[in-house]
Amino acid sequence: MKKLIKSPIAWGIIAALLVAVPQITSYDFIATDKVHVGTLEGLVNYPGFGPLTLYRIADGTGKQISGLISDGPQPWYTNPQWKLNFCRHLPSLLITLTHKISGLNPTGYYIHSLLWYVLLVILVGLLARRLVPATGSTFAHPAAYLAVIFFAFSTIHIEVILYSSARWTFIAAAFGLAGLLAHIKWREQNWKPGRYLSLIAFLLALLTGEAALAVLAYLGAYELFGTEVPFKEKIKGLLPAAIMVFIYLLFYIAMGYGAGGSDFYHNPLTDPITYIVNLPVKLAAILGDMAAGTISLFWLDLTAPFQRMLVLITGALSLIICGLLLYPVWKEASDKQRCGIKWLIIGSIASMFPLASAFPSGRVVIIPFIGGSILLAFIVHHWFKKLRKNLKSPLAWIGGLVCTGIFLLYCALSPYSWFAGSGMLQAYLKEQADFNKDTVLNEILPHQKAVFLTSGYEGALFYHYFYRKLHRLPMPQSWWELSFSSHKHRYFRTAENKLELEITGEKVWDFFDAWGVRSHKPPLKKGSLIKLSGLQVRILDTEKNVPTRMEFIFDHSLDDDRYRFFNVKDNRPHNIQPPPVGQTFKIPIRKD
Repeated sequence: MKKLIKSPIAWGIIAALLVAVPQITSYDFIATDKVHVGTLEGLVNYPGFGPLTLYRIADGTGKQISGLISDGPQPWYTNPQWKLNFCRHLPSLLITLTHKISGLNPTGYYIHSLLWYVLLVILVGLLARRLVPATGSTFAHPAAYLAVIFFAFSTIHIEVILYSSARWTFIAAAFGLAGLLAHIKWREQNWKPGRYLSLIAFLLALLTGEAALAVLAYLGAYELFGTEVPFKEKIKGLLPAAIMVFIYLLFYIAMGYGAGGSDFYHNPLTDPITYIVNLPVKLAAILGDMAAGTISLFWLDLTAPFQRMLVLITGALSLIICGLLLYPVWKEASDKQRCGIKWLIIGSIASMFPLASAFPSGRVVIIPFIGGSILLAFIVHHWFKKLRKNLKSPLAWIGGLVCTGIFLLYCALSPYSWFAGSGMLQAYLKEQADFNKDTVLNEILPHQKAVFLTSGYEGALFYHYFYRKLHRLPMPQSWWELSFSSHKHRYFRTAENKLELEITGEKVWDFFDAWGVRSHKPPLKKGSLIKLSGLQVRILDTEKNVPTRMEFIFDHSLDDDRYRFFNVKDNRPHNIQPPPVGQTFKIPIRKD
């Protein structure tokens, strides 16, 4: 029992449970969770979804998603070549099994995520203990305790723990890290089962998701920079995993997996130039998040030019400051510790490159932070020790103060953010429930088409659609969202069946979420015509390749009973009547 209490892993588990268990009362299905569960319940007919393919959202051909564009909830400006088709068969199967057990009870899904989260913390603890061995008679090195606590408390996990569809990140990281540990034990202790167990774990990680490639970057760094065997032996050590990755990539390409057609993902295989152009800011976002929480803690937005520049500056400063703090640690470390620090740094940085294809968020940082948490723990322990030994040194005070800031960030501000994030989720869930409770939408008839002249906020109506499906609320035949913008709308009825829209101040989708379904390339040009079933959208004017004025052409008169028009105001849908032909009506800026 004493050994258990003294174990860094035990402290890591306690830290994880302290911040994660209280969130169980906040959790409910959000975003894609509703699509997955709704499909498994038979309430949502999402093309391509099945027990093993719950991450086949769009295949890039346009056929799969065309019905969702015509009838909703996919917005009319969705790129016909939009592609979100991922090789995540294992997490799809696990979601299906969880649904068999828990059905519509969200608690089971949360517990499932929590178990993977705790397992990942345990594996990080095992890696920390191996890289930071105990000194003297101590049970474990102090840096090992700091590493698991930093990792467990970090806000990078909030998005995954509160979003079941993102659970695959935990699973891929856990399998990949288990494979890395088995490989290290085989290499350093000649544990023969480790050779085969590592390959099995890596295969399971690859079947879980693309993030497995990021974990495999640690394997490459370890073999090339963390072992003392001849170079030929290093290559032999890497060859089985390299062959597996090569076959995986061939399979990935042949099956049409990947992402494209939007600015949320920059696929290095199909669009290497865009990927390279955006690489610096994405790497800076990951570095800044590990050191200062710029994305997961402060939610800096890379779509805003000022914040994009702030991310670059924060990332560069984080790299410089951590480099300066690490230098004396490196200088005073033993040869074995230097070897561990070296391959851990290289592995952590290399893991960022495959992850940089996605839009930066907390979950993107999880795998780089496996190494980052151990390195930060090394740094903080060194400078605290240096300050304790030499209170008169100005340099020790500077380093100690910076490290105090890092310590407080992870051991005070991050735990607080878990509970603040939970509060934000509860507010979001309440808004969602309020939107759909005792609402005019409940009066809608199955043959009618719901036409939303404005939205609640970015992406809200998309998820309200699946909320209503999952809760078996009245649904229309079609669900059309004309604008996401939060700025002033000027609608002009030019004919019995036509509405012209002009948005003043902001363009129709010049905001964060819209670029999740469309890329700036190719742009919608003036004169472009988007044909839906029952509705056509013509682009009348553009500015900087973004539509500023557009015409909506309906198959029937706007006064026909089959159409129900809504305006979203104060997080509530309201009936609105289209004006007579030749007249205009304006919708002011939302306050919600």
